[in-house]
Amino acid sequence: MNLNLYPPVTTAYAAPEVLEGASSTIESNIWGLGCLICEIIALGGVPFVYRHYVAKCQDKYFGSNDEGKLKLLLQICGKCDEPLDTKQASNLAQFLQKIFVMDPSLRPTTKMILECLNDPKFLASEL
Repeated sequence: MNLNLYPPVTTAYAAPEVLEGASSTIESNIWGLGCLICEIIALGGVPFVYRHYVAKCQDKYFGSNDEGKLKLLLQICGKCDEPLDTKQASNLAQFLQKIFVMDPSLRPTTKMILECLNDPKFLASEL
């Protein structure tokens, strides 16, 4: 058996296109970064779990309108030990919404993500 034909994939972090057989790219890794951010925020919960093929849950996510997507991401962001305030959760959910897009070419670049994370207003709390 040639193991090179089956590159290792962690399905919980894999972008939809990778799960469908496409090669891993920087854009698909951006998706995985979004999953990792969700897992860190939720202290161990990943956003697309409980299935052998992740697309089933992603259909629920991507079948939603923008308001539905934001609501789902807000639920994920609200599961942390020290819940984010409304503004922080909304900013984070909008950030993740930009990462979790089906078209890889529309995902933010690493430079865009770093700029966002370095912005002091990004996760500023409501005062």
